[in-house]
Amino acid sequence: MNLEIGSALMHPRHGAVTVSDLGHRQVNGAPVEVVTFTVNATNMQITIPVANVDAVGLRQPIDSARVDEVLDILAFSTEEFDGNWSRRYKAYEAKLASGDIRATAQVVHSLAVRRHDTRISAGEQRLLGRARALLVDELVQHPRFDDRTHAESCIDEALGRMFDRGAS
Repeated sequence: MNLEIGSALMHPRHGAVTVSDLGHRQVNGAPVEVVTFTVNATNMQITIPVANVDAVGLRQPIDSARVDEVLDILAFSTEEFDGNWSRRYKAYEAKLASGDIRATAQVVHSLAVRRHDTRISAGEQRLLGRARALLVDELVQHPRFDDRTHAESCIDEALGRMFDRGAS
């Protein structure tokens, strides 16, 4: 993984982050190599041991093929989630925590369908907002997208295709 200052990576909980510092810290009396990230959306700083980068779920932003796959999931996914609110919410949370952008797209798709078909709870509405924000953060890292507004409009367009074909 590219851990050079200025490198863009994706964090499973915080979205797009940029490597802002590399250094060492004393942990229990031993020197530990650490990397500091700045969360692009909030400017929050996160410092973790370099040895934990993979365990945290940090990864490179998606490539063009994965962008197309994500937009297809938004428009054409048929995955069903449990009808019970608490199990469904736990399943959504697990998918978002996985850091897999395809899973995040499935959550956005499923919640958008539910919101279209019926009123969703305040908790699901917040979850939809968080999932969409993670998706937008990911997409704007790709050169195909000019800015957040462009990424959001592409998400809306993909979801619109789903409703145009009568999905629910």
